[in-house]
Amino acid sequence: MRKMTSISTLGLVDFRSDKERTAKYTRDTRDATREAIEAQEAAAKYARQTRNATRVTVVQNMMMLDQQRRQLAQDRVHHVESQANAHILAGGQQQQSWPEPQQIAPQAPPPYVPDSIPAGWYDDGNGTTRWYDGQRWTPHTR
Repeated sequence: MRKMTSISTLGLVDFRSDKERTAKYTRDTRDATREAIEAQEAAAKYARQTRNATRVTVVQNMMMLDQQRRQLAQDRVHHVESQANAHILAGGQQQQSWPEPQQIAPQAPPPYVPDSIPAGWYDDGNGTTRWYDGQRWTPHTR
């Protein structure tokens, strides 16, 4: 094994050749570059996982809201029917026909974007790229 420093000069003189120093610098640079690339890949993977988890949460919330909307509409129908039946059973005459419940067409909510996302062009979930200004979606598409 080659000496790394001079004992007699208390380490002030390096005994490595230029070739050895160049090889060590190259190794250190290559290792640092690999670590930086691995860190970038890990950050990108975390961003994908977070984005996917957010999308799943949004879809779950949409399904839950749709189920609640349907339940409320069904409760309203049952309430109206029970009032009509109670009125008829009480001996009253049915003076009006009860309207059929209206179907509410589901509307897609605007895409959810947390406050931490910077302004830029993003997919809005409908196959369109839309500009997000850092606080809200704009009407600009491409």
